[in-house]
Parts: sequence; C-alpha cells; structure tokens
Amino acid sequence: MKPEFTEREKYIIAHIKSQESGAGISSIYPDILCVLVAVVLAVISIWMTDPTSIYVALIILIWHILKNAYATINYTSDYKNIFDKYDDTIKLLNEKD
Repeated sequence: MKPEFTEREKYIIAHIKSQESGAGISSIYPDILCVLVAVVLAVISIWMTDPTSIYVALIILIWHILKNAYATINYTSDYKNIFDKYDDTIKLLNEKD
C-alpha cells in the first residue's frame, strides 16, 4: 500500500532523492561558501579600513539567514505530512502481519 502524496510532496521527495548521491559535504557547501565569502569581505574591510565591505558581508549573511528561515517555514508542514503518511503506511503494514 503506497501513501497518496500531493504534487508538492512528490516534488519534495524527488528533490531529496536526487540529492542522496551527493550527501555529505556537498549538502552544506552553499552554507560554508556564504560564510566564507562574508568572512573574506569582513577581513578586507578591516584591512582596508573601509566599512563598505563589512556592510556587504552583513547583507550576504542576513540574506542567507532569511532564505533558510523562509525555506524552513515554507516546507516544515510538507515534511511533517510526508513523514506522517509514511508512518501511517508502516503502521498499516505492521497490522496486516
């Protein structure tokens, strides 16, 4: 018995499956890159005594935090629904046996 998923849930599952082979460091690579760029810009700002680079670094970090917060808010209920459907399916299969 397969659970019935909405189109959005199917999209999320397909997206996760496509990234399974690249798990590990590649999944956090964008986060590391963002922080690294911000740190480099902050060092440049301190070295050149020009605050412009530090503002750009802060904007990059704030953008990254807001992007992750939006994704968390947007997809949390979908993940919960997916896990609930799989959990219900497992319970039904266990009751059959």
